[in-house]
Amino acid sequence: MDDFKEMLSHHKNKKICIVKSEHWDLVFDKTTCIGTFQKVFKALNCSMNSSAIRTLVEDRAFSAILSRLLYSSSKIIALTLILKDPSENGLNIRKMKLIDNFITMMIYPEYIGMYNDRAGKFALECCNKCKICCSKKVPEGFSSILSDSRARIKELIARLTQIIENSSSDDVGATASIIELAINNF
Repeated sequence: MDDFKEMLSHHKNKKICIVKSEHWDLVFDKTTCIGTFQKVFKALNCSMNSSAIRTLVEDRAFSAILSRLLYSSSKIIALTLILKDPSENGLNIRKMKLIDNFITMMIYPEYIGMYNDRAGKFALECCNKCKICCSKKVPEGFSSILSDSRARIKELIARLTQIIENSSSDDVGATASIIELAINNF
């Protein structure tokens, strides 16, 4: 677990391209993350003594909803920490010059293969001749797709910030709004 944490840590791994997409996807890709939760639930099922918990974990609808909720919650928590963590670590993350690209890949993990870490740019924003820019993975109209994605991210961040700034720490309605925002956007 510590190796995985260090691999995804900017403090230990300054070049995000060193992070393989399969590791990134475990945290940020919906299908991969939810599939991993399902595997964890099956493993838990074998080790649980409580028949009530086993019954819940075996219920496909319950485990699907719980997996989706865990995925959405972890993603919104990560985004909130990046944007609002008052610790020195949080401040340092926000000072990173390429934080917007990091957030873009976090929200849209499918873009990680279209990011040139050396240049700090996405495909077609880079040089139009490197292996990233010329990759067959880059979809037609990627510049427009990326622009639309960035606009949606700005809107998401604005809504999240508004909820956080207009509520207190014990505001259940704000918590529900944040969870709703996460489920609707992730």
